[in-house]
Parts: sequence; structure tokens; C-alpha cells
Amino acid sequence: MTDEERAKPSRVLTTVLGPLVLLLGAGGLTTAGLGLIKLGESAYGQTLAERNLSPIPLGISLVVLGLLVAGGGVWWGVHKVGDTLYDRLFPAACCFLGAVVALLSAWAFSAWGSLSLLFRGMVLVGCVGAVLVLLPTILRRLAILFLLLLHFGGIWMASTSAPVPSGQPAWIPSAMWTVCYRPYLCFMYLNNAYHFYSPEPGPANLLWFRVEYADGSARWLKLIDREDCACRLQYQRYLAMTEMINQNQPTNMQKIAALADTRRLAGEVDNIPLYPDADLTIQYREPLPLAKVYLQSYARYVARTVKHLEKPETPVKFIKVYRVTHDIIRAGDLAYHASPTDPALYYPYFVGEFTPDGQLRDHRDNPLYERLTQDPYLYWMIPVFRRPKSPNPIGGTVQLELVDCLSRHAGDSPVPEWKNAPPTFHQDPLPDDLNERLGVPDPRKQLRGDAKDKQFGGAGNPRKN
Repeated sequence: MTDEERAKPSRVLTTVLGPLVLLLGAGGLTTAGLGLIKLGESAYGQTLAERNLSPIPLGISLVVLGLLVAGGGVWWGVHKVGDTLYDRLFPAACCFLGAVVALLSAWAFSAWGSLSLLFRGMVLVGCVGAVLVLLPTILRRLAILFLLLLHFGGIWMASTSAPVPSGQPAWIPSAMWTVCYRPYLCFMYLNNAYHFYSPEPGPANLLWFRVEYADGSARWLKLIDREDCACRLQYQRYLAMTEMINQNQPTNMQKIAALADTRRLAGEVDNIPLYPDADLTIQYREPLPLAKVYLQSYARYVARTVKHLEKPETPVKFIKVYRVTHDIIRAGDLAYHASPTDPALYYPYFVGEFTPDGQLRDHRDNPLYERLTQDPYLYWMIPVFRRPKSPNPIGGTVQLELVDCLSRHAGDSPVPEWKNAPPTFHQDPLPDDLNERLGVPDPRKQLRGDAKDKQFGGAGNPRKN
């Protein structure tokens, strides 16, 4: 017997039994973990002793260990795929067994929606991988090429299915996106980004936190400033966190009308008026329940990490949070040498004052609000705008002064430069479009939400109409 013939059984044991033992062991670990998790879920919370002896942590550990072992078994089984069908059967079986382990993990974490969805995606990947391994080399390459084209086709449909301003979306991309690509794009989180930047980017949403300490001092934290980021990619990633708050509930006219009266009364007392000539549906933007949960989480993180500049041991008392839409400057304003960071381009919404544990502050702490159902400014726009210094300017040069209600509401200015903001000028305004030329926004025209922004709960671009 030659040396090659003696080594053949050893190679079989290494290439077949090794991966098979790992995958079967992974299946056993995952099954045991699944049983412990379901057992713990059925008994969880009945008594304190049962809660302390819950088998859920042990079950989670077994499932995670099973996934790691399954990953090693799949890699071991498919790292060498032969040319014949017989040589491809076992690697395909390894992929399929890996998909079975992922399916058991999805059942184990069925109560954890996102994690279960991830494992169901892994099941699909394992099944598709098994089919690809079975195919001959030429067909496998063609199939991979087709999947790549399918992926980039989805990105193309996501970019082209969004309607242009004041227009209708193209029928074919819109139909393909709705019928074919939408589940895949949502799962891969490719839908929102490509809709946001196409066909025309909208304004960015920022989060400004005013952290008040127990000694009465305060400081501002802005999420996010470009100066705090080492690169633009980091800035864009942080910007996605602020966009998660830009998810608003549908307009309820009866509710807004009921809240508007108390908002006007409070504004008269505090000298914080409603936005000039603005529709109430634009000025009131209540976030969705999930966005409120994000806000609570952000507030807790800020309370934990943003320390007093001089006395780090000073505890945080309250945190005021503002969602700020930074509008894109119009070409006409830019021609008049206006700044892209002019204060009037910021549209702040007060989204709550939180305690360090992330709960909304009780508005009844203010004696004026004892009989109200909520803070009169909660979820309302706090206007920052420019108005003419002289009444009814017709013709000539118009000087516009800044009205900063955000600083009045917060207690101090988030941008120190706003205190000494220079006036802006417009020349030769016409009576029929005086407001627009004077830079006094008409949100019924300018603060609109196009179809793309409505889909994701956005506030719309205040300057697009």
C-alpha cells in the first residue's frame, strides 16, 4: 500500500468528520440553549427566587457558543470545494446545517425582534450559499454576478424612486422599489440614506442639549459639530443618530388646535411668540413613540458623560433637548452675501426637558403650568427669525434684525455669536413678495414636507417651495 493510499482515510476523517462533528455539536448546543431560554421565559417573573435562578443567561451562552462552533464548522467544510458534484455535496450540506443552527438561534431569540431578524437573514444566506456551492464553477460565477447586479439595482431603484420637488416619481423605479426591492433595502438599511440624498438633499437635523447642573450653571452639547469629527464619515454616522429623532406622528388638527391656545398664552408671558405666518401643523411636531425612547436614551447618556467643566462631581439637574433643522441657504440669499450658518436658517423644536434618568420633567414644577396636561412648549417650534427693523419697508434697502426666541426659552444662547449677530440686508423688495424677500419665512410655502420626507416623518425642507 502506497503512502498516498494510507493517507486517504486520514484526509476523509479531516475533511468530513471534523466539520460534521462541529456542526452537529453546534446544533446540540443551540437546541439546549433554545430549551433553556423558552423554559426561562415561561417561568420568568413569577417569584424572586425563580427570577434569580432563571436559566435564560445560561441558554444565551449556549446559543452564542453554538453559533461560534457552527461558523467554524461551515468554514472548515467549504474552504475547499471540488470540481465534481460529489465533491460539492458535503460543502453544500455544511452550509445547510449552518442555516439550521441559525434557524434555531432565531427561534431562541424570537422575543428580541432585531436579533431574530438577523438570524433569519443568516438562514437565507446559508440556504443560498448551499445552492451556490452545488452549482458548477461557471454557473456559480454567473449567479454571484447576478446577485451583485441585483444589489446595485436595488440601490439604483432607491435613488430614482424618490420624486423630484413638486413632481411625480418615475413609474418603473417606483413600482420596482415597492414590489421587489423594498424588503431587501429596509433589511440592509439602504433605503433611508439613498432616499434622503436623492434626488435633492434636504436639511440636516441636529440635536442640541442644554445641561443644567445642581449649582445653577449650564453648558451646551451639540450633536453634531463638524469640528468634533476627525473625518466626514464620522460626521455622517453621528448625523444618522439625530435623524432617528426626526420621526414624527401624523398631524392631528384637533389636538394641535387645543394645544395652540396654551402655547400662545405662554408665549405672551415669556415673549416667545409663534413663528410668523406659520401654519400650526408645521410648528408642532410630536415624535413617534420609538423616537421618544431614543430621546430618553440620549438624555441618560448625556447626563452620564457631560461633566461640569470646573467641578466634575457636580450632578446634573435637568437637560433641555432641542431638535434643530438646519436649512439649506437659498441661491437668492447667497447672492446677497448671506451666511449658510445664519441663525435664521435654524428651526429649533423643543422635544423635552429630561431628568438624569431620562424621564420627562414634571411640567407642574412651574406654578403657571399646574393645570396643563403638558409643558406648553413641548414639541413646538421655538422661532429664530429675522424681521425688518422699520415697519412696512417698500423699496430701498431693508435692514433685518434677529429675533432669537431659543435663547429666551433655554436661558442662554447656544451660539454666543448670535448675541451680536449683524443685521442682514435686502434691496428693492416688491410688495407682492415682501415677506419672502425680507427673509421672513412663510412656512405654508417653505416649511413643507415632500413625499420623501413624509414617508420617514421628516419636517421637510423649509426653503424648498
